[in-house]
Amino acid sequence: MRARVTPALAAVECVAGPKSERYYGTGVMVSPGGILLTSTTVLPAGARDVRVRFADGRSWAAEIYERAERCEAVSLRPLQALERPCVFLQTAPSEDVRAGDAVFSAGNAYQTLRRDGEVFWSAGIVSGRYELKSDDESSRYRGPVFETDAAVNHGCDGGALLDTEGRLIGMLSLAYARTRWLGTAVPIATVLGGLPNTSAALCKESAPVTRGANPNDNHTAAGTTLAPAAAAPVERAF
Repeated sequence: MRARVTPALAAVECVAGPKSERYYGTGVMVSPGGILLTSTTVLPAGARDVRVRFADGRSWAAEIYERAERCEAVSLRPLQALERPCVFLQTAPSEDVRAGDAVFSAGNAYQTLRRDGEVFWSAGIVSGRYELKSDDESSRYRGPVFETDAAVNHGCDGGALLDTEGRLIGMLSLAYARTRWLGTAVPIATVLGGLPNTSAALCKESAPVTRGANPNDNHTAAGTTLAPAAAAPVERAF
């Protein structure tokens, strides 16, 4: 599963603010046409010079396609046409996720993708489902979460919480409850529900089906082509 999922995960980098502060985190490819999901903690308001980097060395500039502060989600698309379809993750129904389910967290913890060319992985379970009011200074998220004891470290925000089939069930978040101190993920249904334009584009591409994409499938978008709409190493203060 790791070999199948890794090509769909990316480091996301940008600069933001009047002092051009540098940010980094993780993005998850969810369509063959290049739509990628990440978190508002990775791309704060006013983010610019957005770039995505993959474990195989690919890198391209991206633009923000849609943003939803309420669900802490951002979608990106490439600034130029891609040479080939992207490997992407399929989604799984959020309502099927139960406490005790085995899960994996995957992301760009402490810039592992840039520094080592490796995706960070951790295994655990869903330890709870509840409504959260975050106590984190960077994440102000309020809403439903999957709690997990799989590791969620700095730089994992925007990354993937996966089921045992490698399907995307949630977007990793920096949000946490001070009384619990465990990692959380925003359910993918909540993320896509807050990004209606992105969801519509995914439906046109027929991306969300049942399993992780195979890079050898040569899967192209169904009737849709995403039209064209370098950050330095990112160091982030926490």
